[in-house]
Amino acid sequence: DALRQLSFKFLQKGELSHFNFQKLFLQPFETIIRNTKMGEIQELVLVCVENILNACAQSMKSGWKIILHVVQLAAASEKEVVIKLASKVTNRLMTSDFKLIVQDFLDFVQCLVALAQNVHFEAESMTALVHLTDCVKELAKGTIHLETTAEDNAASMSNGVKKGASSKSKSNDKTNTAQLSENSRMFALWLPVLLGLSSIVADPRCKVRLQALDALQTVLLRYGKFFTPSSWLRIYKEVLFPMMKSAKRDRTEQMTALSPIESPDVPPNPMSWINSTAKLVLVSWLVIFRHFQLWETPDLMTAMVSAIERSMNEGIESLARLAFEAYSCFFLSPEEDKFQVSGFANEVSKGIYKSIASQLCLDYGHHGVLGFSTKIYPKFVIDAF
Repeated sequence: DALRQLSFKFLQKGELSHFNFQKLFLQPFETIIRNTKMGEIQELVLVCVENILNACAQSMKSGWKIILHVVQLAAASEKEVVIKLASKVTNRLMTSDFKLIVQDFLDFVQCLVALAQNVHFEAESMTALVHLTDCVKELAKGTIHLETTAEDNAASMSNGVKKGASSKSKSNDKTNTAQLSENSRMFALWLPVLLGLSSIVADPRCKVRLQALDALQTVLLRYGKFFTPSSWLRIYKEVLFPMMKSAKRDRTEQMTALSPIESPDVPPNPMSWINSTAKLVLVSWLVIFRHFQLWETPDLMTAMVSAIERSMNEGIESLARLAFEAYSCFFLSPEEDKFQVSGFANEVSKGIYKSIASQLCLDYGHHGVLGFSTKIYPKFVIDAF
């Protein structure tokens, strides 16, 4: 309580540019909540933070970073009252004080991701997902101007970030947004939000992970026109493809066929990531790829084929069947342009060959051994066709 009263008096005076006295003065709040597991103390710290915002939000500058760190740490709590207070603070920042925290935008994103990942409180997780989507809207509108975004934050989230000229108006912001190359400062602000949504697709709660996947796909379809081919390659490799790693952690019982000609029904199981989410993830890869006609990016084409291949070769039959369906859709889709891309047919045929040889050419006991002749390499069949 004494610390809170001292903070009020100190913060009411404001802070000069290029100084961080507020950050240093509020540091004890972060230290306290970082080193305690007692819900009562966590609650008290958040109440102090809420009171500080009510009294001093307009004069806050460097102190925002500490406030956001406190909320992020509190978001991991198992105490309902603590999570509700943390969610209340983020709701206020998103709806009322967002323009005050643009300099610490990435820290705010981390707060929302931490809240969304708390498996104990679904309602607060769903609200955090909505706010993450709202953050993307603010980026697209140009609310977060380059000149007011912390350089160290942007640089830390992307390799090779350049110190480009600042945007001076909304029209300039939109121009920069329309050219989001992988090394641009603005892309360094988009990527953490996309990564946050992607990470929540691994959530053990079916409702939360499906909502996160839907939000991610909606965001990419709506604003994907801003990304360059190099940006798309990075998005697929760092955001979209890694979602399938959750299939390896799925410990629920999966169906298996007794022979290659069987196709057993897969009962719905919301507890199973593979049964409830894997197909939707694969579909999202294809939908986004087709929507933006990414056939003309050979590196991305190859990466897509390889990613679907890996899913087929994980040793999980139910996942392999889903991946094979996706492979078929990708290869047999009506877009003819992809066949003009050098190496596409070769990459696909190699994948088919590898999958058949490793997954189907097995000893099926009394059903016999399934063999595969390599005398006619699939590449030549496709080329001849």
